[in-house]
Amino acid sequence: MQSWQFYYAFALCTTCIFGGSSSAASTVPYKPSPAFNCSEPFRNVTALVYADPNPDANFTLYTIQDYRNELQAVYRLDLEPINIIPKLCNGSITKFPLMRHLKLVLTSIGDIEPGSFEDLPKLTHLDLSYNKLQVIDRYIFNNLPLTELRLAGNKIYNIDPEAFDNMTSLALLDLSFNKVQYMDEMWFKNTPKLTTLNFIYNLIPALEAHSFKHLEGTKMTVNLMFMNNSITNIHRDAFKGLKSMGKLWLTGNKLRFIDDQLFNNVSAIDALNLEDNELFCLSERLLKDTRVKEIHLSGNPIICNCMTKLEQWSVQTNTKTYNSAKDLKRCGVSSRFIQTTTAKPEGVLVEL
Repeated sequence: MQSWQFYYAFALCTTCIFGGSSSAASTVPYKPSPAFNCSEPFRNVTALVYADPNPDANFTLYTIQDYRNELQAVYRLDLEPINIIPKLCNGSITKFPLMRHLKLVLTSIGDIEPGSFEDLPKLTHLDLSYNKLQVIDRYIFNNLPLTELRLAGNKIYNIDPEAFDNMTSLALLDLSFNKVQYMDEMWFKNTPKLTTLNFIYNLIPALEAHSFKHLEGTKMTVNLMFMNNSITNIHRDAFKGLKSMGKLWLTGNKLRFIDDQLFNNVSAIDALNLEDNELFCLSERLLKDTRVKEIHLSGNPIICNCMTKLEQWSVQTNTKTYNSAKDLKRCGVSSRFIQTTTAKPEGVLVEL
């Protein structure tokens, strides 16, 4: 693993993961977890507890005993990574009326039963990143009032077709750094506010027709991040029904060809990143029908004749077109925009 792949430098310490006072965290000695009971996962755990709804409020660091009562007036709970919680059972995290943020990062969770999260009327942010999850069943997250669900850095390869249904407030889903091998067109039924999908560093080989079936027709601007998968093909109808796109990141895949009609029905794209693929050219028809503010093409073996046409198109359409200085020099092409740095994905990678 190259050093540049460690985004947002991530150290396994309380301050790096959770923020707050490092001196306070350093005073807590490591204690082996007692016998684990998945029906009471927060008993005898060390956590940062926030009893004030203000995002900048101070936290209290202590070991929770009677969590069913102690957490009734808590707005945010961040478990320390020294805790080991291998499993969450049906009804284990329920009836916390004020809980808004729940962070269970690096706590070794390998299994979550349906019904583990219930009666959490204020819960908007749930972070289960860097655990040992492999399967996401239905009835775990459905109907929760989440706006953000983070599942990055697990080992997820199997997701039930109904796993994300009826999450009517969900805006961001982060499944980066997992082992997902497909996009199921059945995902995301009745998720009208979903605008950001992060699938960077997975094993997806293709984006098939109607990959985002249940987002079709949305009036929201959608951000799709599929950097560093194994994508060799994108069906011309993969993005059908998505009218406006913010970021479309396809960097680091194996694309040799982009279908002429891929973006026919997309009215606008803010940033299209195709760096580090295997593209020799983009067709004139594709360029004509693509309405994009900026496009990144560095790291592709683009032939010089095409490079010249791309720069001409860039001037005519006032599109910011980025190629590397090396490639521009190779082809003797001058450009208004030269790619000097590569945009990094929004995520954190930790080797466990």
